[in-house]
Amino acid sequence: MAKGEVDAQQELEDAFEAKDLDGFKRAITRGAQPNLISKRDEDNQMTIFEKALSTKGRSTFIKACLDAGCDPNYVNSELNKAAIHYVIDSGIGSASHYNASNLYGLVDQPNSKVDIDHMYEGETALSRLIKSLQGEDSPGLLIAIRLLLRKGASTNFDGTSLIQQVLFNENISQSTRADLISAFVQAPQLSRSDYFKGIDFLLESGYLNGDSDQLYIFLLPALLGQPTSPMLDTLAQYQKTIVNWDNKKMLQRLLMEHIKKHTEKALEAVLATLEKNSPQENEYLVGLAIEDGSWSTVLQLLKIVYLKLVPKGTLLKNMIMQLKPLNNYLQSNEYHECLLRCVKDWRQHINDFDDQHKTLLHYAVLCRNEIAIRVLLREGARLGVRNDKNRIVIEDIDAKLLEEHFDYCITGRGEKTSHEGYEIIMNCLNMTNENNELDIAPIACMARSKELCPLLEHPLITCFLKLKWSRLTTIFFTHFIINIILSLILGIHIWLRFPKRNNNELSIWIVKSLFQVLIGYLLIVEVISLVIIKHWWRSIIDFILIFMLILTNIECGDDIQRINAVFAIMLMGIKLMNLIGALPVRAISTHMLILRQVASTFATSLLQYSMLLISFSLCFYVLFSKPSSTNSANYTASANSTDSANSTDSVNLTASANATDNDFSLFFAKLDLSFMKTLVMFNGEYDESCFNGYFTSFVVIIFMFMVMVLTNLLGGLAVDDTQTIRAQVELNAAICRTNLLYSYEGLLSGNSPRLERLLRFFNKMMGIHAKSTYGYVSIFPNQGNRAEVFSESYRNQSNERLEVEGENVVLVKVSTDHEDGAIGSESKMDETEDLHSRCNAEVDDYEETFCQSCVSNKIKIDKQTVIRALTIIKEKGKKMSTNNAKSS
Repeated sequence: MAKGEVDAQQELEDAFEAKDLDGFKRAITRGAQPNLISKRDEDNQMTIFEKALSTKGRSTFIKACLDAGCDPNYVNSELNKAAIHYVIDSGIGSASHYNASNLYGLVDQPNSKVDIDHMYEGETALSRLIKSLQGEDSPGLLIAIRLLLRKGASTNFDGTSLIQQVLFNENISQSTRADLISAFVQAPQLSRSDYFKGIDFLLESGYLNGDSDQLYIFLLPALLGQPTSPMLDTLAQYQKTIVNWDNKKMLQRLLMEHIKKHTEKALEAVLATLEKNSPQENEYLVGLAIEDGSWSTVLQLLKIVYLKLVPKGTLLKNMIMQLKPLNNYLQSNEYHECLLRCVKDWRQHINDFDDQHKTLLHYAVLCRNEIAIRVLLREGARLGVRNDKNRIVIEDIDAKLLEEHFDYCITGRGEKTSHEGYEIIMNCLNMTNENNELDIAPIACMARSKELCPLLEHPLITCFLKLKWSRLTTIFFTHFIINIILSLILGIHIWLRFPKRNNNELSIWIVKSLFQVLIGYLLIVEVISLVIIKHWWRSIIDFILIFMLILTNIECGDDIQRINAVFAIMLMGIKLMNLIGALPVRAISTHMLILRQVASTFATSLLQYSMLLISFSLCFYVLFSKPSSTNSANYTASANSTDSANSTDSVNLTASANATDNDFSLFFAKLDLSFMKTLVMFNGEYDESCFNGYFTSFVVIIFMFMVMVLTNLLGGLAVDDTQTIRAQVELNAAICRTNLLYSYEGLLSGNSPRLERLLRFFNKMMGIHAKSTYGYVSIFPNQGNRAEVFSESYRNQSNERLEVEGENVVLVKVSTDHEDGAIGSESKMDETEDLHSRCNAEVDDYEETFCQSCVSNKIKIDKQTVIRALTIIKEKGKKMSTNNAKSS
């Protein structure tokens, strides 16, 4: 060997000992040979390659040796020990810390096949690893066994199956045994005879019973190797013969086999067992697929005709809450269809509360699951339900999503919008309560929310408010007229008492009696309102008004009587103004809103600049509160000048002028009077006495400048408020009407048992129907925009219901029995004359028994609402046409 090669060989050994991979590769390029015996191990006669195979953590050096030409099937001729055994023996002594990296470096190489089943000392590499298994778990050892099985290592040794060695080895843990059995049964080289011998061994010995997971792992390939019918017979036999058989575990293995490996045979086995399974087992299987996010599997399970699930189970809740990110459009469609099938099957329980006082819609909103929110809303989930914290669910729904749903609820029925019989159908089922009555609570919540407030102008909400107003208009106008009468009686009462008491006692007694009756009515209304609605701030103001009215009606001192009357008049005027502002006249409500907003802005701004008024009040108090010496001298001259007429006139004129100065000074003699006079001057009331001297004139001019600035500022704010309110006339009117309806609706639907009889009598007396159980509104735009209302129950008289298809509405016939592999067979009919005539006939029959008061009222929807609804229908039609064109 040349000297250069000797130096390279020495460098190779040094680099290996120093774990210097770069130096090791560099020595090989210089001519070093890894298959030569190391000079340092001449006694052991080991080559560098053998040392790399036998030393832990040298996989990179093994790869370098293989790249240098070393044979992966190398066999030591003297020991008959192959490279695979060198690698295996490197970790046999410490199984609990076995390192499989060297095995990967030798076996897991491209374009090379290692003889894994080479015998050394009567054992293969796999048998040596299994024999070395101890009580302590070794992930590295399990990885090595799985790698050998994956590379095709023989599962037989010395005429017996290695699976039996695993089963008989009592030194390993149950989890390790289960992992090994799973690795063996997944090995393609395992013969069927050996596999069934293992099954017979398990069944005969009873070593593994139905409580062990590894039993089901072991049985899985046997089941999947049979046709579907024998497979079911085998499962039935196992259920009878195996102790503590757990059908759920077997079904779980089959289902996961399909989900993880897409084994259709496993899914066929699961689907074939669904008919005989209990509802709990079926729900468990569907829940496993949901938890894994395999929506295609969930959909196939739900499509089975005879699938029995637990009534009011948690499956739909889990489907909503355990949603994993959807990767593509196909998954979104599958998830949507799964939800739709479950929701339609459990439609009657969609608004039920669970133990945490939440509905399905609460959970969908909590998880921000927009697909679930859309499906639940379209199937009738209520927007006015409250959670355990008394929070309405609509508060947390996105405004765009809500607007999209409101658009969905507006559909058309008819060939053309110009036809006389064309209908606009509005679905209001989401705005009903547990009694299926129209619920104003979600609309009132929208009125309080800045994000949802613009939706009050939506045609669906406008129509809803119109229906509510038609129901409560009688009580509103009755209450309004009574308050008008109360105001007139108050005026007559004051006219008879002031400036002095009238001598006609009869008229006083009549007015006083009427006054007391009306005060009693107002007191009863406010007490009931406070108990039911609990509007504390508004109730406090009304109770102060009632208190002042009572004091006005009581005989007391003249001064106190006048003060009480003044407060009563002012508060009654404010209340009357609020009632006038609630009238369904857009101009009146707008002006009242402008008045309130401008007054609020003025008060807020004036409060901010009040320090200027206080400062100038103090300045004027300092400047003008000091008495003038000239005044005293002039008064003395006036008293002593009585001699001549000319001198008397002159002195009187001077005295008159000085008296004016003296009166002006009196306004600033006290601090409170100074503030009042400054406030009057703020409105432009000036006096020439203000300009008495240069310095005082300078201060007054500064004050006048400040007044002009603030006046223009407040005027600009008022103009801005006016323009803002006028730009949102309809929205502001809807807010006012919503708040008013919410108050009256809460008053008439109180849940107090003590008031129930009284409210029933009151409703009957006022002509208010007890229940507004209509969920649909039908508007005829070519018949004067008249509206008809009907309930959901009306549509279900023949097992039919209204559903939306595109921009139109169709009747869907729901079968009571499951047919043709669907949850409910649906026969959908387009908008034909036959359907139209049938629906109209049913509406006519229904109107005779339902809500005759509403029909007699001849409700009409305003033209602007109808135009907006038609626009929404047309836009939906265009969008649908575009989508159909893209899909085709």
